[in-house]
Amino acid sequence: MIAAIGFNNIPQKLVKLGKVWRERGTLGLLKFLRRRLQERLQGQYTYDTWVANHRLTPAAIQSAQKQMALWPLRPTFSVVMPVYNVEAEWLEKAIQSVRQQIYPNWELCIADDASTKPHIRSILTRY
Repeated sequence: MIAAIGFNNIPQKLVKLGKVWRERGTLGLLKFLRRRLQERLQGQYTYDTWVANHRLTPAAIQSAQKQMALWPLRPTFSVVMPVYNVEAEWLEKAIQSVRQQIYPNWELCIADDASTKPHIRSILTRY
C-alpha cells in the first residue's frame, strides 16, 4: 500500500507507527506514544527541573506587578479548597501555594468537611 502511493523511503519509525495505529486505533497509538515518551524521559526531566526552568525571576515578578497595578479592572479570584483529614504538611503547602501568588486579588475559601484529625483545626485557625 505504501509503495502504491509513491513513498518507498518512509523511515522505519513511521512504518511502525502506522502498524501500531492499524492494530490499536488512534487511542492505542496515543497510549503507545505516551508510554515511549515516558520511557525516554524517565529520570531526565523531572518536575523539579521543569519548575527550575519556568520559575519567574524577581525582575519578571516586579514587572508583572507593575502591569497589574495599571489594570482598570482587577477581578477577585476565589480558590475553593475542600479539606478532610489531610496531612499537615500538604495542607500547609497548599495554603502557602495560594498565598505566594503574585496576583494580589484572591481569596482562599477552605471548606473543612468535619475532619477528625486535630491538627486540621489548629492549622486553619492559625491561617
